Amino acid sequence: MPPASGYAYAIANDPVELTSSPAQLQTIGTMYSEPLIELTGTGDVTLTVNGVTLEIKDVSGTVFIDVHTCQVYKLEYGAKTSILSATTGWIEQMVLMPDTEAVNVITWTGGVSGVKITKNERWQ
Repeated sequence: MPPASGYAYAIANDPVELTSSPAQLQTIGTMYSEPLIELTGTGDVTLTVNGVTLEIKDVSGTVFIDVHTCQVYKLEYGAKTSILSATTGWIEQMVLMPDTEAVNVITWTGGVSGVKITKNERWQ
């Protein structure tokens, strides 16, 4: 996806694996970023980013939370299958703040076995 006009995006944008909850995540840049979160688990799970909570019902396997597009989906046979109807919360507010403003805290509960975050750091 091409970057939005007026922003520069990080080129090294590999996912960061979080191993325990709560986790702290450092970011660089001058603007808040809209991450892509890959969550693996089973059952009902809750993910919180900087105090903003998203609940997802009946997770089975890996789901993706795309803050930039406000989508929650699974990848099945190479296609996105929306599971937004199984979620409750404010996806658009699950942003990461630059370290100069705050330390990002990510927590989760429920049957979560893995969390990876692609930060999508940016500058204005």
